[in-house]
Amino acid sequence: ATGDSKENGHIPRLDILDEGYMQDALTAYRTGARDSGFMAHAATQLPPDDLTRVIRHYAASAPDGPTPTAPLPPAELELMEQGAGVAAIGNIDAPSCASCHGPGLDQTKPGFPRISGQPRPYLAQQLKLWRDGTRGGGPRKELMEKAARNLSDAEIDALALYYSQLPAE
Repeated sequence: ATGDSKENGHIPRLDILDEGYMQDALTAYRTGARDSGFMAHAATQLPPDDLTRVIRHYAASAPDGPTPTAPLPPAELELMEQGAGVAAIGNIDAPSCASCHGPGLDQTKPGFPRISGQPRPYLAQQLKLWRDGTRGGGPRKELMEKAARNLSDAEIDALALYYSQLPAE
């Protein structure tokens, strides 16, 4: 398996995520800090050594870029531009999306996943969960809740489209 979830846009691409982030996510699933019946089951049923091997396999994968659909129509291009603008601007409680998640970072900030090339439905769902305060787990929970707190559904859709169309870094 390559770690690219092209067949299901609600599942993150593992080939983009680093080892530390995936380990933190599995720990959150295992302890119940992050809710997901499927992932909690997987994280608790596999021996830790097997989980570590799986994580290292995907972390070592080289991403092959996004999975854009057909060329975007003008309305989607405009929405993508709006997403770029939202990503570049922080708010009083949190830095900009791009300052922690890229694109254009020289190196990955520890604990912050690169999200360029992740599926649009997955990104939108995660942002809504952060905004609504129902996305658990991880050491950056409070920061992400503050960053997403005032995002509208339209801004979330624009951000999700923007990041989904960027090449995976």
